[in-house]
Amino acid sequence: MDGKSYPDRRLTPSDRTRLVSAVHRLKHLEGLSVREIVARLAEDYGIRRSVGWTSEALRKWTCPACPGGVQESGTGEPEHFGGPA
Repeated sequence: MDGKSYPDRRLTPSDRTRLVSAVHRLKHLEGLSVREIVARLAEDYGIRRSVGWTSEALRKWTCPACPGGVQESGTGEPEHFGGPA
């Protein structure tokens, strides 16, 4: 732990996917730093995550905007999201 007191909020797999997606949107579309993303998650979503968790979400999971990320299918939807890189 990072020594901070966070409410116990376990994420369901679908909640985790939505949160990781939000992290990637904030990084790629708004160009926020990891610390700015952590602040926005708390402000906009009411979810507190550490800098380490947020960094890992960006490193471990890929999206179409990530370098080497998955391309969109013909429907405009990502062919894959939510899997480890």
